[in-house]
Amino acid sequence: MTGEIFRDAWGIPHLRADGARELARVQGRVTALDRAWQLEVERHRSQGTSASFLGAEALPWDRFVRRARLDDTARRCFDALERRDPETSEWVRAYVDGVDESLAEGARRSPEFAQAGLAPAAGNPGPRSASGSASTSSSRASRPSSGVSRSYGISAPTLSGCSPPTGPRPPAATAGW
Repeated sequence: MTGEIFRDAWGIPHLRADGARELARVQGRVTALDRAWQLEVERHRSQGTSASFLGAEALPWDRFVRRARLDDTARRCFDALERRDPETSEWVRAYVDGVDESLAEGARRSPEFAQAGLAPAAGNPGPRSASGSASTSSSRASRPSSGVSRSYGISAPTLSGCSPPTGPRPPAATAGW
């Protein structure tokens, strides 16, 4: 057995795998199938681009996230995780690999994508950015050297070395962008 998903009569997924890494991959697949829209919204929220499809009411959040450099901070946290705990970072990568495997299928099942005129960003291996759920505490295109580029409902661990970045801040989002 590598990894398998069984859904009971109520649609609840039950997962089986040979090991923790494979179980993480299968959990990522299930998350993408069941929560593709949520993953995409959280990716935009972590990058400060949610107003592009949610409208002007999302601008305050986008401004905050860009000023706080949330996505950048999450990338640096994952880089620190890779250095300090390779086993856990591999688990996170396996989860994201599973999300990547099933995200397109999950998006086809989610009517919100068509309604908003969005498609999930192209998949890539490696954690997309732990920032998606680090910013929201909820349950993705080239690959940077750290492998981090998109948000998938994963929690970023608290690590020393993950302090906010220094240097110039990006410009705040405005209604005209």
